[in-house]
Formats: sequence, structure tokens, C-alpha cells
Amino acid sequence: MNISMFDLNDEQLEEIQQKYAFLEPLLDEYLSPEEKKEYAEIVRQSLQVSDRTLRRYLQRFREEGIYSLTRKRRSDAGVL
Repeated sequence: MNISMFDLNDEQLEEIQQKYAFLEPLLDEYLSPEEKKEYAEIVRQSLQVSDRTLRRYLQRFREEGIYSLTRKRRSDAGVL
């Protein structure tokens, strides 16, 4: 993915900031596995996502970086 912060609008930047603020403790090592499990439940409720979606967010972040936290534009957007 070859995106810079200049390619994003304010809404996308805010989405990235919000998700990163929730996900960062799950990505770092300062929480124990039990604390991460408890915190993951709080994150899932706050972001209103399933356990699987949360795992996908974390995996994509690890593989693609911070820009993966914004919603992708559909390839068929605007096509009737």
C-alpha cells in the first residue's frame, strides 16, 4: 500500500487515530496476556466490531502499517 497522510481526508485521519488509540495497547508488550484479553473486549465493544474483525485489524496493522486502519474505497464505488 503506497499511501501518505496527504492522500487522506480529515475523516480518514480521525478514523486512523481512533482505531490506533484503541489498538496500540494490544500491539505492545506492556500488558500481560490476561490484560490484553480483557482490554480486547473493551475495544470490541467500543469499536462495535466482532472478535474476528478486531483480529483482522491487528493483523493488517502488523503487515501493512497504520494506513491499513482506514476503510478502503470500494473498487465499484460510483458504478451503476
